[in-house]
Amino acid sequence: MLTWSGLFPMLCVFLTASAALGSTYTMPITLTGTYLEGGAARSQTIDFGVGLESIQAVSITWSGSVTGGTKGYGGPPPFPVTTTPYDCGLVAWFTSGTDGIVKQAIGPVAGADTYPSPESFSRTDTFTGSASWSFLLDGRAQISVQMDTVYFLDPPRYRTYAQGNLNSATLVLEGSPVPEPSGLVALVLGLSGAMKLAKKQMTK
Repeated sequence: MLTWSGLFPMLCVFLTASAALGSTYTMPITLTGTYLEGGAARSQTIDFGVGLESIQAVSITWSGSVTGGTKGYGGPPPFPVTTTPYDCGLVAWFTSGTDGIVKQAIGPVAGADTYPSPESFSRTDTFTGSASWSFLLDGRAQISVQMDTVYFLDPPRYRTYAQGNLNSATLVLEGSPVPEPSGLVALVLGLSGAMKLAKKQMTK
């Protein structure tokens, strides 16, 4: 009969293996401050300090506010100009060498409903893109943040640009670390011992 003394080593091995298969890493982003629509991006080099065997997902948890812009068509004076507020938002992305932008996270598109007051946000957005995460397996990369540009192809005659304020941001990476040789040996020995003990308990 298999008893708790036989199950316990197997449980320890299972928990050890589970921890090795998937871990969560966080990295604070220092690119806080005010962003203007159409303004320059800000970049930061990040280093999670760990080599990764695989990456399941990367997301950004950020908070701040967005003040919408206004667009107007008509004129020139004395013809009337009608202006209406529009939404805008922050965007974050990873770049990799000559490949340029490889993964991107779109933040909240907001600001029109509360204009001229800012609209607050606090949310988590996942980075997406067709490229693989191979560029981040060494734990290092460059991330950039910028205020998105609206009406790039059809600019209104009159406008005030949107503005975003990033108060805080944290990267969250879910991945499997590269196993250390000593950890693999311990895992094999533990698994072998657990199997022998389980077999012995079952034969009693």
